[in-house]
Amino acid sequence: MENKKISCAAVQQIKDICQSHGNDAGELINILHETQNAFGYLPKDVQALVAKCLGIPATRVNGVVSFYAFFTEKPKGKYPISVCRGTACYVRGSDKVLEEVKKVLGIEVGQTTPDGVFSLTVCVA
Repeated sequence: MENKKISCAAVQQIKDICQSHGNDAGELINILHETQNAFGYLPKDVQALVAKCLGIPATRVNGVVSFYAFFTEKPKGKYPISVCRGTACYVRGSDKVLEEVKKVLGIEVGQTTPDGVFSLTVCVA
């Protein structure tokens, strides 16, 4: 959906989600959760439409999306892979695991394989 027009059906679905929450800006996180569940991710054009429906600046919506790790602006693969990068994991060799996963999949952290099957992230636990 990024850099593309949103279909009429998708526009209506987003409007319906916002309306089901009373077009209340206080429900932004719930609206974003529901919207991401419907579309898989929250590209800028979807964020802008949510902002318009709620009567708030798009920058506010983007601030929430970029702040919380459970929201994403990029599509994730069918099978998301997350490698721990916390201290305890690192001393046990997670850096080697991460390098091998990147090598096997041919992608970097934050990317999705071209076929859309796997996406790779890291977490700090």
